[in-house]
Amino acid sequence: MSENELKIKTADVFALVRSEVDNFADGLSADEKNRPGSLQQWSAKYTLVHLAFWENHYALVFENGLAGKEVPSSGSYLNQLNDGVLYEHHGQPFEEARAEEAAAYQKFLDFFEQEISPQALADPQTRPFLKGFSLLNRVLRTYAVHPVHHLSDYYVKNGQTERAEELQEDLSQAMEQLPMWKAEALYMLASSYALMGWPQRALVELRKAVDEKPELHIQALADDDFESLRGKAAYQKLVEK
Repeated sequence: MSENELKIKTADVFALVRSEVDNFADGLSADEKNRPGSLQQWSAKYTLVHLAFWENHYALVFENGLAGKEVPSSGSYLNQLNDGVLYEHHGQPFEEARAEEAAAYQKFLDFFEQEISPQALADPQTRPFLKGFSLLNRVLRTYAVHPVHHLSDYYVKNGQTERAEELQEDLSQAMEQLPMWKAEALYMLASSYALMGWPQRALVELRKAVDEKPELHIQALADDDFESLRGKAAYQKLVEK
């Protein structure tokens, strides 16, 4: 696959995610849209508020980082920061929150199309602001895996487990179409399952990823997404081999 084809395929992944976020919002009942939510049980609006904040944040991270400028820091208190964002938007109307999230995602899509070259996207090297990941890995984590994780989490907590599974699998299959990305797609699926509280499914997908690309066990060993698996013998055996 050429560098230009890689960028087109990556754009297809983002188009899938954008469609899923829109489908999520369109499928909500009036009650779900108006539900206030809490820090323990996020409402649909809180989900969109959270996504909008981080989509805007990372748009600046990528823009400044690729230009060689200082990138904005989210600090070390992510839970407190996330909580503060939700409190700040507690009284915001749902449609306003939805519009802000859509604008934030579109801002990234415009930047991706205009400013991220196919060559930069295909470059496997990491840069300090990417925290050890390639640019392709980081943009997919931020604008594909992260939104889908939160949509899936909402579906699970509202009795739509099958929809969450379908969404995760659709994203994984889309990312597997990227060259040399089968292992990465499986790894990210395992990460999402771990965050959703499905340890056995996470271990199954992580084992597939490590079989496909053995060096991923090193990444998994330090990945906070697998915190819920740390005490499990199967996980320890997998990542410490």
